[in-house]
Formats: sequence, structure tokens, C-alpha cells
Amino acid sequence: DARLIKLEQNYRSTKRILRVAHAVIERNTDREPKEMWTGNADGEKVFVVRTRDERDEANLVVRGANELVAKGESLESMVVFYRTHAQSRVIEEALRAVNMPYRIVGGLRFYDRAEVKDLLAYLRLLHNTDDDVSLLRIINTPTRGIGKTSIGRLLDLAAERGGGVWDALMHIEEDGRFGAAAGRKLSEFRSLILMLRDEASRVPLEDLPGVVLTETGYLLALKNENSAESDARMQNLEELVGSISEFAERVEDEGEEPSLALFLEEVTLQTDKTQGDDAEAEERLTLMTVHAAKGLEFDTVMVVGLEEGMFPMMGNDFSADEEEIAEERRLMWHSHGPVSA
Repeated sequence: DARLIKLEQNYRSTKRILRVAHAVIERNTDREPKEMWTGNADGEKVFVVRTRDERDEANLVVRGANELVAKGESLESMVVFYRTHAQSRVIEEALRAVNMPYRIVGGLRFYDRAEVKDLLAYLRLLHNTDDDVSLLRIINTPTRGIGKTSIGRLLDLAAERGGGVWDALMHIEEDGRFGAAAGRKLSEFRSLILMLRDEASRVPLEDLPGVVLTETGYLLALKNENSAESDARMQNLEELVGSISEFAERVEDEGEEPSLALFLEEVTLQTDKTQGDDAEAEERLTLMTVHAAKGLEFDTVMVVGLEEGMFPMMGNDFSADEEEIAEERRLMWHSHGPVSA
């Protein structure tokens, strides 16, 4: 005697948005048929905009937000959705360029993410071996058996010599405080950095990050972890590697020689900007993944990266895994129907 009661009324979204959401989700065959409806007005039209690339898209986001603010809307009423956290980098750069305050919900700003900091620490150390902060960050990342005791003794040696940690690394064989196993591991790390410094002097800038990630075993460690978190971290690293290639191409177009020093200088400027007073700003634009959006509500929603391989995140052969494409449609439906006004 059971009855099926469908909760189909939507109290927040407009008719147009619900029609768009339904047009996406109705293509999923393995679902209980239902169609959301609302007593609300038709509302604004849904705009689909084709852009040249992700930078053009990020600039469009900034332009759209500025136009809405000029019309009296608040940044707090707007949100930018993307499929993965890695996509935030270009948008963050565009926002910082115009000093538009923003927040990232459910994640860290791009240059605050651990794997991004790790790769940059390697690159900074290759550029300047006197960078103790970078050296200590990656001396045991990925894990290579160099523990806190060995690092403590290395710091003691550096203090006694009156130099930096790298100087101490160059003299561990002369010191009796390191056992055979600890000394070997420290020596192997030193040899790795020396080899990478040699590579850095020979390979083009855009190829250097790939060499570092491979030779250090960092990428292999993430692949072996084989988790959703490690996949996301690899995506962030791919985004950073891509940004270095973009930088090299841009510098060459400007008639200069791309170098590691120039890139690190630009990254420093970018990270300095992220330390501003965004947290104190009364209004901020919200950035988040579609996964983090459930249950939230905004007046204006911008969904970026809508292209095959990004969102939907899969190959071009949709027949390969219908379950995956169905999940992508559900995510897209959430980003339009339930959460947006």
C-alpha cells in the first residue's frame, strides 16, 4: 500500500534555471523520472559564453562581477563554480590583478596548497641552495627516511659552522654525529639536488618541473597513493607545470629569456598578493567546487570550465562509462537547480 510522493517543488530557483537543470539531468536514464517546478518568476536568462581559453574565461568572470557590482549587486551574492580546485589558479590571478577580494570555500588558495608549495620549494632550492626554509620543507618529501633526529643534527652542524643547512650537508662526512644509514640518506639527498641543479642549467625552464617531479619520486608517490586526494594533488601540480610553460612562452614573446629566477620572482609577487586583507573585506566573491555547493544559495552563479575532459571530467568517449557521465550530469544539475536563484 506504499505511495511514492515526489518532492518536486523548488522554492528558490527561477523557472528558466530549472528548465536548464532539467535539460541536463533528463539525459540520465537510470533515475526516477521527476521534474522540478517553481511558482517563482521566469527570471534572468541563462547565458552560455564561449571563450578562447581559461584566461579569457577568468577575465570574463572579473568583467561580469564588476558589471553586476556597478548595477548595485554585492560580491557576496555571487559565486564561481569549477569542477576541480586546480582550476582556481587562473581565476585567482585575474581577481588579484584587479584587487577584487575573494574567498575559496572548501579548499586553500592555489599557492597555499601543500603540493604546490613542495614543487616551488624544490625549484627555489635549485635556484638558491642557501634557502634553508625550502630545503627543510623537502628534505624528506616525499619520504626518504630522513627523520627529525638527522635533521636536528644537521641544524646543529649548520649552527656550529656558522652557515646554512646546505653548507652543513656538504660536510656531513667530516662530522661524527651521523650514523652510517643517516649519513647515506643525507648524502643521497645531496646528490639528488646536485643532479637536479645540473639539469636546471641545461633543460628549458618549461621542462624543469617535470624533471623534478620524476627524479625526486614525488609524482610516483602520488600515483602509488591512488586516491581521490592524490588525484587532486596531481591536478594542482599539472596546473603549476602548465603555468610555468605559459610564463616561459609569455616571456619569450616579450623578447626575454625565460629563467627560473624570473619565474620565482613572479610567483613571489603572486603569493605576496594573497597575503592581503581579503579576510577583512566586507564583500568577497566566492569560489568553490561544485561538490561543495550542495545546500547553498546565490543570486548569481558562474560555472567555468564547461568542456569535455574538464566538466564533464572524462574522455570524449561517453559510451566508455555511462555511470561516470551520469554523475557529471548530477553535479551540473546541482550547480544550477537546487543552489542557484
